[in-house]
Amino acid sequence: MANVETVLTHGQTGFEDLLDRVKQFDKPALLQFADIVNGLVYRKNHADTYQLQLERKIKTNIPATIKRRQKELYAKMQNNEINPSEKDELILLNGMIEDKTAEKIRFMGELAQLRHINIEKLSHQFNSETNYA
Repeated sequence: MANVETVLTHGQTGFEDLLDRVKQFDKPALLQFADIVNGLVYRKNHADTYQLQLERKIKTNIPATIKRRQKELYAKMQNNEINPSEKDELILLNGMIEDKTAEKIRFMGELAQLRHINIEKLSHQFNSETNYA
């Protein structure tokens, strides 16, 4: 059985004991208690769902085709073989990759805050799944 800490005794009580105490509530108190518990369940579900959404966004990688094209254009630029339209394309791709990376870092900061851990620890949790540009 699950145990919960009681405010009055600062000890632990069994789930059945807690239910026995709740059964003693009058109807208005029981309805208020039910509303509070339902609110807790809703917030917990919402928080879990939001964290999963953040995880998905963090794990979304920059498509390989974009990375490949950016590397090709960068190599051309290094060899002074890039034409003006390719240079514009490289600038655009670099901006896209930079924006995506900044977005991931922001999402990681938010997720780390929700989990009450630092970003370094969160990065270790994602390990090689989180690929930056």
